[in-house]
Amino acid sequence: MQDYPLEERTLGRILAEKAARIPAKTFLLWAGRSYSYGDLEALTNRYANGCAAHGIGHGDHVAVMLPNCPEFYWATWGLGKLGAVAVPPANCASSTTTARLCQPTKSVRSGSCRCRPDR
Repeated sequence: MQDYPLEERTLGRILAEKAARIPAKTFLLWAGRSYSYGDLEALTNRYANGCAAHGIGHGDHVAVMLPNCPEFYWATWGLGKLGAVAVPPANCASSTTTARLCQPTKSVRSGSCRCRPDR
């Protein structure tokens, strides 16, 4: 891995560099599916572009409530590419508690996602 100065050491830069250098190498095996570094770069870019289309940008805090699944990483790292911050609320919190926690913020609900390891 290339050694970048600290201020240039971003998640987006590291993922892009790995994808360019070893795109076909397996990054993750999940539920019988293999994801390469190239897949990782493409998926996190899609999440970043989707979030940006909803007005999410640098410095925004975004609640990401997903179970343990690859989509949690794609969403979290996609937000990181924008300079936004993923805030995973406690999965055990009730919908009322989660809604109350998001109330004082400028949180945007753009939809829900169900993890589908077969896709």
